[in-house]
Amino acid sequence: MLSSSRGGTAQVVDFTGHCRYHTRSSVMNRVLITLGAALIVLGAAWSWIRRLPLFRLPGDIIVDRPDFKFFLPLTTMVLISAAISLIAWILRK
Repeated sequence: MLSSSRGGTAQVVDFTGHCRYHTRSSVMNRVLITLGAALIVLGAAWSWIRRLPLFRLPGDIIVDRPDFKFFLPLTTMVLISAAISLIAWILRK
């Protein structure tokens, strides 16, 4: 429960009655650390991720002609969107 807000600092009172102060910068710090950790994990697992058949699925449109190449990964975008939505739904609970 948010009880007051002044100058970018919010006093948060939880259900046990304890007061904590959160600043907008502390939230941003958590987001940046999480993104950095995700990039490190993605980079470490890149050799395995590269072997996945993503971007070569049925439904991905590829037009390959001399001097022209068009690529539209429809199925891959739908799968990635569904995975991100599922992760967000799980984390929100």
